[in-house]
Amino acid sequence: MKATIAYYRYFKIDDYQLCPGPNSNTFVAAVMSSVPEMRASLPATAIGKDYPYDGR
Repeated sequence: MKATIAYYRYFKIDDYQLCPGPNSNTFVAAVMSSVPEMRASLPATAIGKDYPYDGR
């Protein structure tokens, strides 16, 4: 999780946009996916949660 936070590619405020992303939900989704044992997910209404934060 620390590596995900340290190397998150959208760290500048200018990188963010509401729709489709990246936005704060994109960051939270990245952190949550780096800890699979957390078994948590953002709701379907969380705009930006599916934005490809890993360069896809």
